[in-house]
Amino acid sequence: TRPQPLSVAIPSTMDSIYPDRQMSISSSLELSDLQSPSHKRMSSQDVVYKVADRRQKRMIKNRESAARSRARKQAYTNELECKLSCLEEENKRLKREKELDMLLKSAPPPEPKKHHRRTRSTSF
Repeated sequence: TRPQPLSVAIPSTMDSIYPDRQMSISSSLELSDLQSPSHKRMSSQDVVYKVADRRQKRMIKNRESAARSRARKQAYTNELECKLSCLEEENKRLKREKELDMLLKSAPPPEPKKHHRRTRSTSF
């Protein structure tokens, strides 16, 4: 059977971050690993600090990732807004062209000019 993760108390300086004062150590620091003869036994305080350090690093990485994600979203939003603006301008232009075409088509055609035709005076 696989040993259960070790549960340890959090120092009082971490009360605001971890109000329940309990935290579970990740599977890489299981109880059997801490007790095996090949590993130097870590004090419970060292374990707590190691876990807190890992959590802090993970939080920093997550914060940076979230910032990158927000920046990508902002760039995408700006790109879409620019495309929207261009499409709205094109739409206005096309509507004006259509309106102009409709006006030109609805206007009565000009009367044809009367042409003078030459008549043949002689027959060949």
